[in-house]
Amino acid sequence: WWRGSTLIPKTEDHFWDLPESAREFQELFRERLRNYFEAMQLLLGNAIDAQNPRAAGNVTREKWTEAVDANCRIVVCSGKSDSNKPYALSVLHQLGYQGEERYLCGGVQGGAVPSPVWIADFDGYELVTVFGATQDPRRQYLEKLKEKAKDFMQIWPF
Repeated sequence: WWRGSTLIPKTEDHFWDLPESAREFQELFRERLRNYFEAMQLLLGNAIDAQNPRAAGNVTREKWTEAVDANCRIVVCSGKSDSNKPYALSVLHQLGYQGEERYLCGGVQGGAVPSPVWIADFDGYELVTVFGATQDPRRQYLEKLKEKAKDFMQIWPF
């Protein structure tokens, strides 16, 4: 009854091996992001300043851009869930059921509304991407996630 997808790589390549801790995951993810930006610089001939990302549009309570930009936050976290859902999803649904569901969880009634929050569960920690995270209610979600977390580390922006 949860929406979403699970992608499982069918390869023995060590690229897909996951670290055991949230801290190790943060370090690996950042290293791979740096490698990506270095490769993009070679292709484009321009340096991409990952320390000062640009904004891809204006963000409001009701509007955000699905872009890894200055308004996006990517975190890795872990915590105790109050339900049978993963920690970050449980916190998202707690806030969503308090009247902000349309702008946090997305929906299909009255027209499809994508969720600004993407969560990947890695059994022990979760990767959470929040688009438009500089505005409420998405900013509030990240604050609540951090407040209740056992581990909480920002990956993006650097």
